[in-house]
Amino acid sequence: MVVEASVGGAVGPFSVEQQERIWGGWRGGESLGLIAGVVGSTRPRVGQFLRASGGIRPVPRRRRAGHLSLGEREKISRGIAAGCSARVITQRIGRTASTVSRVALVANPSSGWSRIATAARSRIPEAPRRPGRAPAVPG
Repeated sequence: MVVEASVGGAVGPFSVEQQERIWGGWRGGESLGLIAGVVGSTRPRVGQFLRASGGIRPVPRRRRAGHLSLGEREKISRGIAAGCSARVITQRIGRTASTVSRVALVANPSSGWSRIATAARSRIPEAPRRPGRAPAVPG
């Protein structure tokens, strides 16, 4: 991960290794000048980098285990491109059909899956729009 820092027109990113050194030095109580010398930067740039997070190291971002990985999204898109059904794709990646169809609709709203869902919704009797007694259904 690279973070941009700019002071007085000088723009340049810090590498992950430099960021580790900055945070390690800051936590160890070193001065900004000393930290800047170690990472090969200027004191104002290091100060701005630290100020951007209030001097507290940000927690690394991690995805929840339930989120689709990039590989799973790729398999879904390849399955859609190959014309596979949602059921076939779910069997390949081991996810639920609702997850696959949701990703498919975002990726390609004009896919046949949305037309199938629309047709299914049209077969459901219309519910009353307000709370109260539903009209009697002849039967």
